[in-house]
Order: sequence, then C-alpha cells, then structure tokens
Amino acid sequence: MRNIFIIGILIVSFSITLKAQDTMYVYQQGGIITKIAVNKIDSIIFYAVTNGGTIEPISKDTVVTDVDGNVYNTVTIGSQVWLAENLKTTKYNDGTPIPLVKDSIEWSNLSTPGYCWYSNDSVSYAQTYGAMYNWYTLETGNLCPTGWRIPSEEDWGKLIEYLGDKAGGKLKETGTTHWKSPNTGATNSSGFTALPGGVRRYDGIFGLIEEYANWWTTYFEDERALVRLVTKDTDVLGNFPLNDNRLLHPIKKLLSLGKKLNEFARLWQLLP
Repeated sequence: MRNIFIIGILIVSFSITLKAQDTMYVYQQGGIITKIAVNKIDSIIFYAVTNGGTIEPISKDTVVTDVDGNVYNTVTIGSQVWLAENLKTTKYNDGTPIPLVKDSIEWSNLSTPGYCWYSNDSVSYAQTYGAMYNWYTLETGNLCPTGWRIPSEEDWGKLIEYLGDKAGGKLKETGTTHWKSPNTGATNSSGFTALPGGVRRYDGIFGLIEEYANWWTTYFEDERALVRLVTKDTDVLGNFPLNDNRLLHPIKKLLSLGKKLNEFARLWQLLP
C-alpha cells in the first residue's frame, strides 16, 4: 500500500523533480522524523495553518473554460481534479459544432455524433444540468477542453476508493432543490455536487429528471458500455451496462443501442 503524507505548513512555494529511486526525507527542527522511497508515495497533501490556528488544505481548485466560453468550477478529490459541474459545450475543442439532435426518430436512427438538452429545453436545463452527449461524440476524442478527459471505469473506481463507504451520497448535492425526496444519504462532502439531470433513451424519450444522475465512462468492450450513476433513493455510486438485455432488444442490436443513449460528461485530470 502506498502512503499519503499530510504536511502542515505556513507558506509553500517550490518546484522539485523526483525520481522513482529517490528517497523523501521529512524534517522537523533539523531532525529527520521519517523517510520513504518516492515510488511508495501515492500523494502529498499540503496543509496551511490559518491566522485562527486551524489547519486547512491548500486548494488546487480553479476554473476551466471550454471553446464555447462556458466557465466551470473544479474540485480536488484525492489525487484527481474534477469539474464541479457537467460539461455543456456545443462544439468540439477545435471549434467544430456538434450536431444538435432534437427529433426522437432521428435520434433513434443516429449512428453519428450528437448532443441535446433535457426535454429539448436549453432555457430550463442547460445551465443547471449541462448537455447530454451520445457515445459517438465521445469517440471523436475532441469533446474535452485541452488537458481534460472523460473518466475511465478505473478512474471512477479510484474516486470511490478515496471516498470510501457511501460514495454516492458524498457526491450528491444536498436537499431537494434539484433532487426529489428522499435524496438518500446526500452530504456532498466531496464538493462534486452531483445533480439529477435524467436520461435520454435510445428511442429518444426523456425521463427521470430530478431522480437520476449519470455520467459516461470510457468503457466500451464486449458489446457493453458502462455509465456511472447515483439515484435519489441510494447513496451508492453504481455502474450500469447500458446495452444489456434489460433494454429488451435482440443481442445483435446491443452495440448500436449503447452508442445511441445520451449521458452527461463529467471531466477530470490528475493533480499537476
């Protein structure tokens, strides 16, 4: 198991490059209090002592701007930096427009990239919940702002490991402003602020607004795509195979159906 150091300091400003074979020494009043091989360190968290004497983490949180000019807050969770809200860009990162697909029949026949707003109502839903993208949009590799990416299933797993028990509740916004009751276990202690933007199915039908928060992973293998989700009735961050037999469609159609579904995009990057 790798170690995490929590170091309390007043001011820190330095740049250092370490190699895997190096050893890190921690000093206090001129004496070595511990040492550890660099390749066994998972992360180093610096804490600052405030004027009131309390110890608080030095935040890496910042803002990100996409090609549309939308500005997003970020939140640091463990060694990962996440957008604190869902992506809402209508263009790829090279400025090319992403097709807006409103019609349900057109959506059900789609085999190319597309996005939409919940219930085709950008005025009511865009700013709060973000845009919904199909898998073909993710496949282009051009959806995310530079330096950001769609999380893999492994990335989501690391987030769950860091948050521990009841990870879904630690991600959800508290209260019932956006979530329907009971919003089980919601604390938002992570600052992730998960909101229930609902779904758009393979047939173009919208549903589950205020009940269901869901995000793409990059996993798509063996005729199966996975999303991560949390609902109003649970504090568990689950995963769901979008195109298994619960969709009640023939096996030979599963691959294309999984790509037709719309999900939200929550981006992340490693701490610099």
